[in-house]
Amino acid sequence: MQITNEKLKLQLQVLFNKPFEQITDEEYRTLTNLTINSHGLQPEEAEKNIMEILGKCPNLESIRFIETYITKRVLGAIKGIKKLNLEKCAFEDEKEIVLPVELNGIEAIGCFFDNYDGLLSSLPETVETIYFSFPADESTIKANLLERLKKLRVLILDGCIVDFSSLNLNECEYLSLLNTDIDESVIEKISRLPKLQKLFISNRYNPLPGVLELSKRIDVKNDLSEYLYEEPEIGDSTKKV
Repeated sequence: MQITNEKLKLQLQVLFNKPFEQITDEEYRTLTNLTINSHGLQPEEAEKNIMEILGKCPNLESIRFIETYITKRVLGAIKGIKKLNLEKCAFEDEKEIVLPVELNGIEAIGCFFDNYDGLLSSLPETVETIYFSFPADESTIKANLLERLKKLRVLILDGCIVDFSSLNLNECEYLSLLNTDIDESVIEKISRLPKLQKLFISNRYNPLPGVLELSKRIDVKNDLSEYLYEEPEIGDSTKKV
């Protein structure tokens, strides 16, 4: 099968500085990061292209999918991936998601998830970073489903609907809830996170008594750009093909 994804072909040509047809198998094997934009492709064609390029790149550590319908077959082909970035994507079956056991970071921006339970339950315990931002639906993220992730250090849930009925994240150091609704009861639970160093919330919550008290112990910010500068791997799309 020939790769028909013109965006992918162009990216590869730029990366290797040669016509697409001249890229060798050895060069494909050097790739550790890959971006796949499936805009304009039907799901079946997109899947065929993805399977073809993944078969050529056995050493990938990070994949970024854009406007891609993620099928079970594709998920089964990304074994060994440590970072998974999704932008305006959807899963074929949200109840039966199987993610790589080596995964330590996941990012989902503007994605279409009818139900987050399957995705959150499938996250391996190796995950250290979760970045969900402005989903394209109104599904609820249940924070208690993250409590089993004992290495979770960074949690970003910006512009999300979150059920905070339970929030026991003992390793969490950075928490961002920008443009996410919270109240005093949520702030009280956040204040009990033992390793929290920085909290990012919308400035309309700054006057809350709990926030004022919490700001005496940790950094409370209203802009995530400071953290993104410190931690470029979060939300950083540079150096990806």
